[in-house]
Amino acid sequence: MNGNHNIQIEINGETYTGIAYQADDGICRMLCIRIHLPGLQAPHAPAFETLFQPLPEERLNGGFIEAGEWDGSAFPFEGDVLFGLGPDGAVWAKVCDHPDELPLAENAPANLALAWRMLSEAEEAFNAKSMARERAACGNWPQPRTIPDFLMWLEDEASIQEQQIAEHPEEVGVHALGERAPYARALRGLAGELRQLGFEPASAP
Repeated sequence: MNGNHNIQIEINGETYTGIAYQADDGICRMLCIRIHLPGLQAPHAPAFETLFQPLPEERLNGGFIEAGEWDGSAFPFEGDVLFGLGPDGAVWAKVCDHPDELPLAENAPANLALAWRMLSEAEEAFNAKSMARERAACGNWPQPRTIPDFLMWLEDEASIQEQQIAEHPEEVGVHALGERAPYARALRGLAGELRQLGFEPASAP
C-alpha cells in the first residue's frame, strides 16, 4: 500500500508542516513511515532522494527538457533529466540542483537579473555561491535560494576573513592568511554592489 498524508509536528516548541510518506519496503512486508519536513533534516535521516524508485525497465527513464523563450538558436535552459517513481505513485523528473540554475521569467526586474549575473560571475571567480551553500550545509541550515540569502552569507564570510586578518596581522602575507585580504575584498565588493542594486541581506539562521 502506498500513500502520503499531510501532518504537523512540534519540535522544541516550533510547529512544522510536512508530508508523511507510507510505503511497503518490498522485502519484509513491513510498513515504514518516512516524514519529510521542508527545511529540517536530521543528519541521520534518509535522504529525500531515497523516497524515489527507478521506473520499470520497459519504460523510458529520462528525457530532455527545454525551458524559456526560443532565441532563434537555443533555449535559455536545456538539459537531460532522469525520471523517478515518487512515493505518491507519480513520475517525477529532477531538472536541476538549485532554483537559480533556471532562467529568470520575462517579467523579472532588471536589478534581479543583474544580481544573478553578478553572482554567477563571482562563482566562476571565487566560488561565491558554492561557499554560501557549503556554509549552510555545514550548519544544517536551509540552502540559500534568493539574492538576500546569498548576500547574508557573503557578508558573514567577509566578516570572518576580516576578523582573522585583524587577529593575526603579523601573519598577513604568510601562508593562507596572505590570500584572505583579496578574498575578503572580493566578498565585500560583491556584497556592496548587491546592496547598491537595492537588496538587503536575509536574517542569519
